[in-house]
This record gives sequence, C-alpha cells and structure tokens, in this order.
Amino acid sequence: MNGQPPLYDNLADAAELLADAAMRSGIHGKRDVLYSLSEGLQSVSRAVQMIATVLGDAGYGPEVTDPVDVTANTIFQASTAAEGATHAVGSLLNMHVGDLAASGQQVPHNTEFNGGN
Repeated sequence: MNGQPPLYDNLADAAELLADAAMRSGIHGKRDVLYSLSEGLQSVSRAVQMIATVLGDAGYGPEVTDPVDVTANTIFQASTAAEGATHAVGSLLNMHVGDLAASGQQVPHNTEFNGGN
C-alpha cells in the first residue's frame, strides 16, 4: 500500500494457504476452508476493534478511530458472509442425491463429492 513491508506476513501466507487448499480439495475441504476463513476473519475483526480501542484510549480522535472501527465492522461482515457461504456448501452435503437432483440447484461434478481433484 505505502511501500512499507507488512508487520506480519503470516496473514498473507494464511490467505494463500486457504486458496491453495480450496483449489485442490473436494467439497468437504472447500467447506472447511470457508469455515476457517469465517473464523479467521472474526479474529481479525476483534484485533482491529482492539486497535480502535487502544487508539481511542491513547487520545486519538474520531478522525482516526472511526475509520478503524469501520474496518473492524467491515471485516466482521465479511466473516458473516463467509459463514453463510460455509452453510451454503454444507447444505449440499446434507442433501440426499434424489433431493439434490430434484432441487434444481446447480451441483458440482461428482469428483467434488468424492474428494476433489
């Protein structure tokens, strides 16, 4: 963003690991990746909210703390969306084949249900 190295590269590494896992796994793995993403984003949201609190306690004004609060809330909304995506993928796993066929939902290739690529 500003040319400075990130304080922690682990977050970027974790994102790459999640993307790699989703690319190679079947439906169970993809659901697990989405679950991990949801949980991870909740943790990041809490950390950013803590930063906003620390900034406010240190005397920073709302011109600084408000954008940090917005960031925390936006990340929390992303975690909620990832949770919804987890449930959407999981709902496919909970349907019987006949119900799935009759549902009209688009269904992934059968290799996804049998472990993936």
